[in-house]
Amino acid sequence: MQCVNCQFENIPGAEVCGRCGASLRLAAAAIDVHPPRASRWAKRWRRLVPWTTLLAYRWNRLEEQVSASLGRVETTRPLLGVFARMLVPGWPQIYLGQVRRGQLFLGLYAVCLVAGLIHVGTFLGSLLLGLALSAHLSSVLGVVFSGTGEWFSRVVWTLGCWTVIGLVVYWPAVWAVSQVAVPQRIVENAPPFRRGDVILYNPSAYRWSAPEAGDVVLYQVPPTQVTSRTEQGYPMLYNIQGMRIDRIIAGPGQRVRWDGQRLEVDGAPSPWFPLNPARLPARISVEVPPRCYLVFPTTDPVVSSGAGAEVWRHVSLVPEANLLGKVYLRHQPLHRFWLIR
Repeated sequence: MQCVNCQFENIPGAEVCGRCGASLRLAAAAIDVHPPRASRWAKRWRRLVPWTTLLAYRWNRLEEQVSASLGRVETTRPLLGVFARMLVPGWPQIYLGQVRRGQLFLGLYAVCLVAGLIHVGTFLGSLLLGLALSAHLSSVLGVVFSGTGEWFSRVVWTLGCWTVIGLVVYWPAVWAVSQVAVPQRIVENAPPFRRGDVILYNPSAYRWSAPEAGDVVLYQVPPTQVTSRTEQGYPMLYNIQGMRIDRIIAGPGQRVRWDGQRLEVDGAPSPWFPLNPARLPARISVEVPPRCYLVFPTTDPVVSSGAGAEVWRHVSLVPEANLLGKVYLRHQPLHRFWLIR
């Protein structure tokens, strides 16, 4: 048997060359000169190989650098576990053995988040919520920056991690909260509300049920011009628009009558009054058309008690589509925190 390395003739059956020591098994092995061809799907998949190869390279590179930079702590932690724990600020640091640093991130995040939710709808609340997000981002950067010194890798991994965190944590949380609690700031004095008050309303309150008399609602008044006359007979033009808050007095098909002292719905005394009944006109009688609700705008600073009955009729009939949600809480300021009924 001839050695393919030095051409020495060895005795049959020898496994290594007697002169150079090279293995003789390869020379005796049967080699298929027609290897199997790649399938059509395999060829299509190979078009993605440069991208998957680059991603695998970046991942392995980051894993090596993280392990090297954290050599003084336990380095047997899987890198995937570190990235999964980025969903909670401070958790990856605690997982990697940096307990105090992780507790600092987590504590700062929790304090800012709770305080921001308490003051939601105000400038201070926005600032505190921004600080909470900054604490979470700092926790992510603490891991990514310790794992690589290349600016491109830092940017890519930070954006990727923050995108995943936003899609997994913050987008679902913001969407869920916005279905039941949306803040609305009062920009002008409108008793019983004051300028600077923040109320919370439920925008999905009437998604599966119809509005009811007694509900305090936030509703939209489209740009409207109403011509009336003063008590002296002079013409007056009212420009009314924007969002208003008041109580539903009656629903479709009901008839409402106010004589200055008694509010009746379908001939019976109503248990519900507007939020500021002192602003009602002297007398008014209204029949609510279909798909509309009667909401006297007593918190509207434009429509005053001096306006004519025709103005009140025009602006008090609110289409159901214009009801934005049910108001249930005055959230700010804290010393006036109370349920709205």
